[in-house]
Amino acid sequence: MSVKVIKAIESGNGNPSYDSLAKIAAVADLHVAFVSLARSVELMDRRARAEEERLGRQADAQALASGRVSERELHERNALRVDELSFELRSLA
Repeated sequence: MSVKVIKAIESGNGNPSYDSLAKIAAVADLHVAFVSLARSVELMDRRARAEEERLGRQADAQALASGRVSERELHERNALRVDELSFELRSLA
């Protein structure tokens, strides 16, 4: 992987492929996994991501206020579920 690609990713301007992310993860003995059939990965700029999160929170608040979803269901839906995940980062030096 070229230094140019790594710099682009670090600056938030890159759009790495799954294979590129897997190479980066391999350096730290990590695995990349996506719950999707697509093998392409896109990075959103900070403003677009913040706007998407704001709209999601607004939709969740409206669903809660209207009774379409309970507070418990909302928490469960938004919870990150990780079962027995542990890893140790090896030294990169």
